[in-house]
Amino acid sequence: ARRSEAESPIEGGLAWSLLSEPDSEGDRKQVAYSYEDTTHILAPAGSYLLTARFGNSYAESEVEIRAGETTEALLTFGAGTLVLDAVMTDGGEAASGKLAWKVFSPPDEEGKRKQVAYSYHDEPKFTLPSGDYEVELARGAASVTEGVAVRAGEPTRSTLNLNAGSWTGTAFLAESSPEPQAEGTFWRIFTLPDSDGKRKQIAYSYDPQPRFFLPAGPHTVSVECGAVTVERETFIAPGRLREDRTVLN
Repeated sequence: ARRSEAESPIEGGLAWSLLSEPDSEGDRKQVAYSYEDTTHILAPAGSYLLTARFGNSYAESEVEIRAGETTEALLTFGAGTLVLDAVMTDGGEAASGKLAWKVFSPPDEEGKRKQVAYSYHDEPKFTLPSGDYEVELARGAASVTEGVAVRAGEPTRSTLNLNAGSWTGTAFLAESSPEPQAEGTFWRIFTLPDSDGKRKQIAYSYDPQPRFFLPAGPHTVSVECGAVTVERETFIAPGRLREDRTVLN
């Protein structure tokens, strides 16, 4: 098998399956399988469906096996490679840690997409059939969606900009307290109120000194400790760490 007609046969990562002719209900039975690059299958004479998988790519071909003869098959995936990385701000260094990627298929006739791949690596690499995909990336409460085009036999590299920063905070019982409150704090991050006066919680933590990845812009921070609740406004700049000190009084 090969990725595209212009490429050499694939080495490594292939999964083959030889399926029987459909039965009366249209179902096929697997009669052989292999994970070799160039596979050799001995089977009774007859008609079969040969399938191959490579990464998220799939190919199949009808084959006829004749007694005493060798049938050769070459499957072409029409696949390309998609390599992704992320930045927190335009022109910033590559982000690392706590990244969650999802890849969605080209839209069907109803415009719906299906998730075809995911990864938690900093720089994931996917092998996909050629087509137009949608990539979703989340890091904490920050997220971004971008369309990418994969072409057969070609590498595609895309950098997604989260346009986000990070925030950390500490709570002190009083202005003069030498050490931050070590336990019993509950932190929440909210968006600013919308036109209806409603705001949305986008992150929370029980850590005494939490750290959140947040979309750039203004947010409301709420910290609870026992019967005390204090709220404050904060602003997140892309690619920057914001540190806030909150006094519970």
